[in-house]
Amino acid sequence: MSDHQLTVTRKEDTFLIGRLDGARYSGVYLSQEYMVRLSELSHAVIRRLEGTDIAQLPDAVKNVIGVVDRLVKAHAAQYRNEYGGTEEERKDIAAARQEVDEALRVRRGFTSGDNDPQNSK
Repeated sequence: MSDHQLTVTRKEDTFLIGRLDGARYSGVYLSQEYMVRLSELSHAVIRRLEGTDIAQLPDAVKNVIGVVDRLVKAHAAQYRNEYGGTEEERKDIAAARQEVDEALRVRRGFTSGDNDPQNSK
């Protein structure tokens, strides 16, 4: 991915406004915190609309939901690529993988027929 330069023209609490690579007009950089909030709002809206006939929503509303959903999904995919986790999280993941591998190994050792008389009570 190529490097880009954002020239900030205005700062807000959770986002920056500026020109990317000397563009004529400014765009917006949304912080990770802002993206988390957008994700929360997106999920809340989707839960609220469950059971609703989406076809009855105005196109403008569907478009806003689609744009926010696209931003949230793109950010989540990029975040997963960038976030390596803490040392403790990596250890927890490794331990969980070992537990799953062991459970699968044990499960493969069981046969589908249970001939133990104690289990037929």
